[in-house]
Amino acid sequence: MSRVMQLADRLLALDDLAEEGIRAKMEAFAMQGDRISALRTFANWKARLAVEISATPSDILEAMATRLRRRGAEISPAPASPSVQTEHWSGRRFIGRAAQYRVLTEAWESATQLNTRHVLLTGETGIGKSTLAMRFATSAALEGAAVARVQCFELEQRIPFGMISSLVTSLLDQPGVVGTAPESLAEVARIIPKIRDRFRNLPLPRQTEGEAARLLFAEGCFAIFESIMDEQPLILIVDDYPRSDEASLSVLHMLLRRVTHERLMMVLAGRPHEAGEPAQAARIRRGIEYLPINRVEIPPLSEDESEHMLAAVLESTGKGPRPPVRRAILRTAAGNPMALELLAQDWSVHGDAALAVSLPAMRSDMPTTAFEAVGYDRLIDRMLPALSPRTRAALYLAAILGPRLNDIESFSIVDLTPAQALAATSELVTRRVLRDAGAGLEFTNELIRARLYLKIPSAARVRLHDRVVDRLLVALGEGNGIPGLEISWHCMRARRREEAAPFLMRGAREAILHGAPDEAARALASALGQLKGRPKVEATLLLAESYQEMGELRASLECLCDMGASGQSDANLIELADTLRMDCERQIGVASVQHLVSMVSRLIDKACTDSTLTSRVRAASAAASLAGHLLQPELLSAARDACDRISVKELSSYESGRIELAKAITSYHFRQNEKGLQEALVAARLLQAVGAMDTTFVQIQTGLGAIACANGAYADGIAPLELAYATASRLDNPALMCTAASNLALCFYRVGVSESHLKWALTAWDRCRMDGRPGSYDRLHSSAQCSLAYLGLGETKRAITAREWLRECTTDARLDWVRQAAWLYEADIAWLLGEKPRALSAVNQALEISREALSLGFVGRIARWRTVQSLRGGGTESPLRFLHTWYNQIDRLDAFDQAEVLCSLAQLEPIVPAGGSDVSVQARTALGRLPMACSKQIRALGLRLPD
Repeated sequence: MSRVMQLADRLLALDDLAEEGIRAKMEAFAMQGDRISALRTFANWKARLAVEISATPSDILEAMATRLRRRGAEISPAPASPSVQTEHWSGRRFIGRAAQYRVLTEAWESATQLNTRHVLLTGETGIGKSTLAMRFATSAALEGAAVARVQCFELEQRIPFGMISSLVTSLLDQPGVVGTAPESLAEVARIIPKIRDRFRNLPLPRQTEGEAARLLFAEGCFAIFESIMDEQPLILIVDDYPRSDEASLSVLHMLLRRVTHERLMMVLAGRPHEAGEPAQAARIRRGIEYLPINRVEIPPLSEDESEHMLAAVLESTGKGPRPPVRRAILRTAAGNPMALELLAQDWSVHGDAALAVSLPAMRSDMPTTAFEAVGYDRLIDRMLPALSPRTRAALYLAAILGPRLNDIESFSIVDLTPAQALAATSELVTRRVLRDAGAGLEFTNELIRARLYLKIPSAARVRLHDRVVDRLLVALGEGNGIPGLEISWHCMRARRREEAAPFLMRGAREAILHGAPDEAARALASALGQLKGRPKVEATLLLAESYQEMGELRASLECLCDMGASGQSDANLIELADTLRMDCERQIGVASVQHLVSMVSRLIDKACTDSTLTSRVRAASAAASLAGHLLQPELLSAARDACDRISVKELSSYESGRIELAKAITSYHFRQNEKGLQEALVAARLLQAVGAMDTTFVQIQTGLGAIACANGAYADGIAPLELAYATASRLDNPALMCTAASNLALCFYRVGVSESHLKWALTAWDRCRMDGRPGSYDRLHSSAQCSLAYLGLGETKRAITAREWLRECTTDARLDWVRQAAWLYEADIAWLLGEKPRALSAVNQALEISREALSLGFVGRIARWRTVQSLRGGGTESPLRFLHTWYNQIDRLDAFDQAEVLCSLAQLEPIVPAGGSDVSVQARTALGRLPMACSKQIRALGLRLPD
């Protein structure tokens, strides 16, 4: 009976050990995503099989277990989706940070090759550390990486293993986790209960306490990471890591030290070193010396990058601020992306009540807005209670003083000695509210200053401004140079409006002169509502002038129209307003040719008869510029006479410089280049003496570059033109930027630097589309240069596209000489494209406007094209007469035009009858004075060069 029972028990055991049942159980667990339970079932069954019947699993079942460990495709669920959100970045531009992003990608490539590299991102609050890290993580996740990110908070620093637990928890859904040994998972589950909820059949952890338990937890976390890395690379992102708990930082440090040849990359982000930083965080920061970490400091955005980001932020609103407001937002943000975005959104909602606009405004009140810079307010609220009363008083005064906070003596206003003030500012530097900018201390971010300013009680603000005014007036009386706008701002905020007006006018003129018209416009626009009588009219005229400096011509006209009856009581102001109005209309360029001719005559008359020298100088300058635009010799002569009649002895250095510039303009258009150069150099010296960086300065530098080009010294023209462009950019004047850039494009074209040629041509085209002058010569010149630049680089399709831009400009052109120039450019481009019949047709269009060159700058082109036409058509009589005429006036032409005329003449008639001089020798000499690329360009456009 007993033997029967033993046999029955053995049969039952064999039934329990049947492979079919075990396989079904394993597949059930696997399809549920619980590979650990499946593998545990297999391991227990395998052990029983060996003990009870001395057998081993079949190859099929063993292979199934192996696939479970490796997550084989036969039974694995669908591939996991990226472990970070990808739609978060849709529609958002990635601006700047290319160099920093490259460091991340290079470290990532190294890690995927089992040469582990990590990255430490450091930078101020809002500088873009998190955005950069997550941008990178998104890209890596789309390539198959597992990504875990945790944001650390100061309030959670006392929770042991809080940071590392968050990382592990966010990885639990990764498929590789189920390959972790159950014993390791059990140790981690001691701290993270979610693991036991996820895997219900885990063994009990070992009976350990204290440091041993912590070490086992760390080892368990490493085991999880290793299991994930068996299947896919792993990226761990720890944001604001100095705020993490000490226990997690210890685990992190151990991981950084141990992992050297794994597919793991850690990205740590945090502010620069600051007081109170946890010891472990400091060790990690210092560990760069021996750990595989690259440190990447994230700087503020550049001015151009900030401009692009502001445009991107405001793109969805469909509106943009005027230049003064835009500059205020950019200045307040100081290249900080978060601050820039907050300020832009604030402006889009509140307009002139926005923080960036209202803080520097010339008004005594401070408008309340709904703006909340949450990150900065938290920083300030956390910091203020920890400050001593003296340091807090110094901080509030620094917020009032702004750029004058380096005047240590000023802190006597809040009863601080110089030593106490130095101690207070040193503490503020330690807390990273202030920073050392080399030339002195400044706020880390103007938005912090703005938020601090708002936290000062209103009555206290007024008292502080009042005491600052008293101190500044004393300094001014002692002969110190104090900016007028600074005194005016403090006067307004101290509610001393009557004293503010003269300083406002003086400061606005200073700002315009020194290249800061946006500051002048912002101050004047915000002060107009508080001014009355003549000061208000004078402020309106200054505001119109500041808008002109920035190229905001229609805004300038609006100001002049808004003067109303209050401006009619002062004859001097009426004269100046009339001159400013005509100058605006001249620059806008929408008036008819007849109206422009009439306007030149009126300006010349005003230059001779107006009662104030300021108005006469401005009228003479505008007359010379407009006469040069019209290219009518009699008007240029009359404008020159008007300039000569103004006695330079009675003028200031600045006004003398403007008159010398006007004379240089007329000399240039008569191609009296040596005379014009001397006049332009005199103008430059006069403006340098007063530190002028305004539109007059830009025009002088542009003129120096243009004269260099006329003399064939294209390389010499690059430096003044680049200076002109940079200054025009600071002024935000698109018309002047376009002129400088298009001339730079020409310089690089003539010297044969194709990449720079294209760069400046595209820059000019981009800027000229902003200046509101559709038919201007600058616009067609820049479009033509774009097409020529593309041709030089072999990009035919783009060259054809740019030629379409040129044709649009030709349609809009009103002046005959501009339309003739457009057809000549069209002919050049068509010829280079191989479209020779179209090129000759375009030449005929140009010659229908006039058989003569309507601009001295195009004599050479017409000479060349008439020669090419003659050679292809057979007749030479008409071109020879034209060529002989200009041969006798060859010194009046630009160097390049001289070469074209001489090469044309040499090709049609080798020996000139008059004088018997060999034209070929002269042509070779003319070409020798030009860059080598010029000879190639002349040959490519149809002329044979002399032997």
